[in-house]
Amino acid sequence: MKKIEKLTSRLHNMTCERNELRGILANYTNKDLNNRLNFELEMLKMEHKQVMSDLQKFPIEIIDALDKCTGLIEETESFRSSETGLS
Repeated sequence: MKKIEKLTSRLHNMTCERNELRGILANYTNKDLNNRLNFELEMLKMEHKQVMSDLQKFPIEIIDALDKCTGLIEETESFRSSETGLS
């Protein structure tokens, strides 16, 4: 009988310890998951901010490139005109 009582007591203690460890593990897993989700959300926000900034700069860059192309076309035409004038 004493052996059964001793085993029952140990089983009860082990069950309590198991339940406590499950709680700790569940809490740790949730915190870790929340931390990862928050980190990923912040990274996405930063990436979104960068993309939006790039999109705002894009029309200005297109205008600059167009101005450079127009200047090069004019320079090329001027060079051609001066070449034909020399012949």
